This record gives sequence, structure tokens and C-alpha cells, in this order.
Amino acid sequence: MDTNIYIWGLFEKFIIEGETMETFWSILVWSFSAMAKGRWPRTDHRGMAFEPGSKGARMANKFLAGGFKGILLQMAGDLDYMTKHLQTPRSTNHEKPCVLCRCKQFGPCSWLDNRPNSLWQRSTVKASNYRTHWDPQGPLYTLPGLSNMSLAMDYMHCMHLGWLQYFYGSVLYVLAFSLLPEEPTANLLALGHMIKEHQKRHDAKHRYRMRLDKVTMIKPKKRFSQASWSSSRHFWNGTLLV
Repeated sequence: MDTNIYIWGLFEKFIIEGETMETFWSILVWSFSAMAKGRWPRTDHRGMAFEPGSKGARMANKFLAGGFKGILLQMAGDLDYMTKHLQTPRSTNHEKPCVLCRCKQFGPCSWLDNRPNSLWQRSTVKASNYRTHWDPQGPLYTLPGLSNMSLAMDYMHCMHLGWLQYFYGSVLYVLAFSLLPEEPTANLLALGHMIKEHQKRHDAKHRYRMRLDKVTMIKPKKRFSQASWSSSRHFWNGTLLV
């Protein structure tokens, strides 16, 4: 509660196009600009002088916090919010899905290439060149030091849950087929026993209850290694990520 202060909120269906968000951003920029200067503003958020004798007029240009200043460092949100309100490239765009690197879906800079030091991993923008990739024009970006490099992804809203079944399936496959000493089926049985013992010992709320007794559970004949979705959900709640 000391670090999270609720400022403002609105259901999206109540937004008036061209008015609501524009007014909100102007107030927010006005407020953060005053915080960056460390002094009470001389005008209101519309740029109009305060009425003589009003509190705003009396406080104008006085220190906000005894000479201390504050700078907005980072903004966090999900991808849809950033596209709608912070003018970021749409994450589903095949040619430019990211504000922080130059990855694409296909080609030499494809984000599907997860080998160490792949081209897209080396394409991360820097303070010296980010505007050549994406040059934001929204009102918030007029604040000192704020740019697309200040955007933080809200992980749980950006993560595609569908990849978990491949992640867990791949981990189990490597363990069963490569790292553990017995043959794959025996290794898988041992892993299933370890998982259930671990969950019991730590009193996991959502437990994995299926038997890991067939290698086809993690390595289908015609697809990549994957665990079933129900398996992934239960692993998440207290086993492989503990």
C-alpha cells in the first residue's frame, strides 16, 4: 500500500473518442511535469493561469517537496493496452511486433530462432538508435527521459500460456531420454513419483494426479515434445517451478 497508489480508472466502454483519454493524458503529463521540476505548476493542465487568490495561484512555483524531484521511470501494462494508448507497434504484426528489438516472425531476424546470440537477440534497440525503429509521439513521451525503452511488459498479461505445455514436455523429454540413467519409460515413472512426493511434501494446492507411465505422454509420434495442458497447469502450481 505504501508503493501502489490508485490514481484513476475507467471502463473502456465509457471512453468518448477524442476527449476522455486526451484529457486524462494531459492531466497526467501536467502532474508528472510538475513532479520532475519539483515545483507546483504555474498553470492548470490546460495551460490556463490560476485564478488570482486561488490555492493554485498561491502555490505556483513553490517547492513541492522541499526541493526534491521525481522522475517517471517506467510504465507497465499488457500488450493491448500499450498498443491502444501508448502507440506501440501491435504485437501480432509479423514485421514489427516489438518496441525493444527488431525481431520479425520470419526471416533471418525471426524471434523463432532461440539459439544463443541469434540475430533478433542482438537487435535490441539502444538509447542512441531507438527512434530509428519506433518514434513514439504520444503526450507521455514529452516527459523527460521517457521513451519506448521505458516500457515494461506485464509478464502475466503478455505470456502466451500455450507455450507451457511445450516447455514442460521438453523438460520431461530431456530428462527421460537423455539425462536420467534408466530407459525412458522407467525414467518417466521415476519423475512422476518425484513430482507427487514433492507436491505432498510441500502441500501443493493443485496436484498433478495423472500417471507418467507412457513416453507418448510427452513425445507424440508426429509433434514436438509437449505435456498435456492439464499437466502444465498443475506443474505450474508447485512442482517444476518451485
